[in-house]
Amino acid sequence: MMSGPLRSKQGCWTCRLRRKKCDERRDPEWMDGGERERAMANSIKQIVKHTSRKKGRLGTTLSRFRKSHADQEKGGGVALAPKSINVTVGTGSGGDSLEPTGSETSPAPSADTGTKSSASERNQSSSPSANQEYNSPHTEMIVVSRNETVLLMHFLDHVFPLQHPMYKPQIAEGGRSWLLSLLLRTKPLYHASLALSAYHRGNILLASQRCVAHHSMVEQEKHLAICLEEFQEAIKNVGQMVMLRACPKDSLGLMASVVQLIYFELFAGHGNAWQIHLRAATTTLMQGYWNQSSELGMLDPTAASLLPPVWEGQPNENVTSFKFLSGVIIWLDLLDCITSGKAPGLLTIHSHALSPGSHIRMETIIGSSNWVILQIARIAALHEKKVQLLQTGCFGCETQRAEFDRNVDEIRHELQCGLTEQALLCLQVHSEPVAPADTSLHNQAIVTRLFALAASIYLYLVVQGSHQEAGPLAEEAMIILRTQMPRDLMHVIIFPLYIIGYVVSPDDQSFFRCAFSATPVLEPSLEHRSKILPLLEEAWLAREEALDGGGWQRSLNRLSESNILLL
Repeated sequence: MMSGPLRSKQGCWTCRLRRKKCDERRDPEWMDGGERERAMANSIKQIVKHTSRKKGRLGTTLSRFRKSHADQEKGGGVALAPKSINVTVGTGSGGDSLEPTGSETSPAPSADTGTKSSASERNQSSSPSANQEYNSPHTEMIVVSRNETVLLMHFLDHVFPLQHPMYKPQIAEGGRSWLLSLLLRTKPLYHASLALSAYHRGNILLASQRCVAHHSMVEQEKHLAICLEEFQEAIKNVGQMVMLRACPKDSLGLMASVVQLIYFELFAGHGNAWQIHLRAATTTLMQGYWNQSSELGMLDPTAASLLPPVWEGQPNENVTSFKFLSGVIIWLDLLDCITSGKAPGLLTIHSHALSPGSHIRMETIIGSSNWVILQIARIAALHEKKVQLLQTGCFGCETQRAEFDRNVDEIRHELQCGLTEQALLCLQVHSEPVAPADTSLHNQAIVTRLFALAASIYLYLVVQGSHQEAGPLAEEAMIILRTQMPRDLMHVIIFPLYIIGYVVSPDDQSFFRCAFSATPVLEPSLEHRSKILPLLEEAWLAREEALDGGGWQRSLNRLSESNILLL
């Protein structure tokens, strides 16, 4: 009797781990048994280590809230955490297919049970164990509870626009529908977003209502306690997703979750906690960028106009979310590298992701066009190269110095050409009012020019180390800031404001004191921005005293020590 066919042993590592049938695609590229695999293992260990520290801090906050409201929790009420409905994830190649099975894993509590169950008890059945298959964040569709609708809508209406004020997707792309869809099918993202929403809403209420009714404060603390508890669970889930990487489709939810964790830690001023999340975000994007671009039909940067915004009458949410998240992570990575004096971790994908024909359009995300961001990244890499050459004593070597100067000339030429092209868009000859339909493009042109001027100043500071050479550029930037930049968009240009502000004359410093101490730049929930002006004041003083031309580097060191992103 012949035995049946032998089970294949060529399955990928995630399918073998989950005991699932595999399409036998090869393992991730980083599993090479060498340096890249060890680097990934170390990254995972850091995430787990950070999660352990995080539990202690959040636990203290939760204990205080639980003690304050223990008596109220014993009474009747509605469930404060979302219910979940089991769904099956389609395996087709045309995007996620979510199909409810009709069975609820977390039924709503009856009137006599009230809200006794905690978040940990609600999630116990879905938490992975040694003998359980890991539940992907896409395996359940979240049903929003009555109390959480306030926080969810506050996030969509106020927090997300605060994070990304220039992001206004087209109607043909489905607007921000991809965001709501991703929120409702990704638990870590959902709870991280609600935690950020609760933090922001609480700060706004405290700032606007100095005498808040007691019951309102109690309600706010209840919401915040629940969100922090779910946020703690979200951190654990993110660590598990990085380790198990259930399937490629989950990477978008993972990327969005980690981005929200970055913003939460940064806005709340929790030291350098955001850095571990940023490393996870850049690692995830670096590993999946080319595969995701290929799967979504975005690999050819010259074919951007050929990719339809809608497929079969519906917006392609995966394409929209991937373009947006990739742009955000690229920008966060670059801001971190500017203050730390390092080359961007994602530099190798910039030539594709930020090319002229790329599907990723940074002007729709941060307000500045791709070509400027590409040159800022090159300057950051040049900064790291200069520091390395100085440390090794090779900066004076003829060959090394010639290559360095050649790169400087290339970057300066690109910036000058771009500024020339931008001049007609910003400094309009006619005084005709801008049509409402063109307002967005007009603002993008102004923001792009300010970014380009800031990049040119940044290049001078990296090369010369002194602010004197950048005087003419600073004067042009001040004209635009005073006469063309909309007041209500000043929070879009934090990076240019700091760079330009560093080199301006003492007569213009009052402008930056006003800009960094008033709305919309200064906002109650953005702890990190309140530290920028004191550091700028310190930098002004240091630059006058730095006879060796090292004032700029010292200002960067202070930004890095203060764990601030110019965001």
